[in-house]
Amino acid sequence: MAWYVYVSLIILVLLLILGLPIPLVMFGTTLFLIVCGGYSIDFLFPNAYTKLNSMTMVAFPLFIISGGFIERGGIGEHLVNFVNLFLGRVKGGLAMMMSVCCAIFGAISGSSFAAETVIGELMIPRMNDAGYDNAVSSSLLASTSMLGSFIPPSGMMLVFCWLTNQPVLACFLATMLPGIILCIGFCVWSYFRFRKDPNIVMPAPIPREERVGHFAKVTWRSIPALLFPIFVLGSIYSGVCTPSEAAAISVLYAMLVGLFVYRKISFKDCVSIFIRTCCSAGVCGFMVFCVSMVSRIFMVEGLNDVVESMLNAIGGNRYVILLCVNILLILFGMFLDDSSAMYICAPILTPVLSKFGIDPVHFAAIMVVNLGLGCITPPCASVLFMGARVGKSSLTKMLPSTYSLIFFIWLPMLVILTLFPDVALWLPRIVLGYGG
Repeated sequence: MAWYVYVSLIILVLLLILGLPIPLVMFGTTLFLIVCGGYSIDFLFPNAYTKLNSMTMVAFPLFIISGGFIERGGIGEHLVNFVNLFLGRVKGGLAMMMSVCCAIFGAISGSSFAAETVIGELMIPRMNDAGYDNAVSSSLLASTSMLGSFIPPSGMMLVFCWLTNQPVLACFLATMLPGIILCIGFCVWSYFRFRKDPNIVMPAPIPREERVGHFAKVTWRSIPALLFPIFVLGSIYSGVCTPSEAAAISVLYAMLVGLFVYRKISFKDCVSIFIRTCCSAGVCGFMVFCVSMVSRIFMVEGLNDVVESMLNAIGGNRYVILLCVNILLILFGMFLDDSSAMYICAPILTPVLSKFGIDPVHFAAIMVVNLGLGCITPPCASVLFMGARVGKSSLTKMLPSTYSLIFFIWLPMLVILTLFPDVALWLPRIVLGYGG
């Protein structure tokens, strides 16, 4: 492999660690490789255009636009109110509510950052008023917001499928069960962490004669929000819609609910939401175009063969290989955001690991857990910093509870998923008959 490939990898990682915009880093790396390697644009552009012109990439910007309407349309507020009916009067119930709401909101928006912002702004003030430790609440918010990457439709899974040419529905299902297990784990952790906290103030009980009416009113107002994931995911898995068509339906549904049901947005807001989210989608499209060219050059230069040789050099044992890959992905997640790490690692590692008998759909689930873990692990920990900002907490005070969540929830989940592939593959086999 040529010297300029090694240099480009170093430049790529360093610039991302320094925090430069991902699209500019990818574009600069592409130019460097074109100039040093003497590659023709005629060789690179057709492949990049073909990759960009895919149905998977149609779904990705549409879910971004849908997420913009969900974030502003009041859906998160009604989800919180509905979950509060069941957990609001349990000791530690608000912390459990945060986990469940982030999981449901992730199933609606497909974005961990949207879940962190919307659910955090709704839940953190409630938890502060109820006497919950703000630092613990903020660290829990950072961890639970990553459930948006597990519960479909997941933006990260769409990117993984596009980069690796894997079936979208199978990858969606592969992360669903690990996401549910993680959500349950966060709820159990919350119960034991807060059950004996004397500072927590429980809400006054609702009079018996008012309970039925209150339950019916909150449930009725929450139905449009609760139906959202049922419509989107049900249309996909029933075969009525493709993921791209379901993404288009999600945009229309989220806009109509925000405009006419919850009335949190106006037609003027719709224009600003479209402009903001379409700009984000356009930036992602440009980044995807550059990533396609970089990946093609790496493939031609034999980077995959170099990685395969390195893995063979450590013995070729499946579990040793997965251990090394897990460590590598956690490190990437610690120093890069999850999107950057996905763009770099997925196209290189997936074809190599498949040669060692590791199913790509199984690897998709492993990758999401690793990157989720990396995003809350210092020094960079982009999601953890966002949690500190949303919760208005000190990062130093958040670290003890963050490390507790890492050692008791995240790492056991990673070990289980690595050792037992069926945790990821069971649902794709049952629902889709996946036999990869």
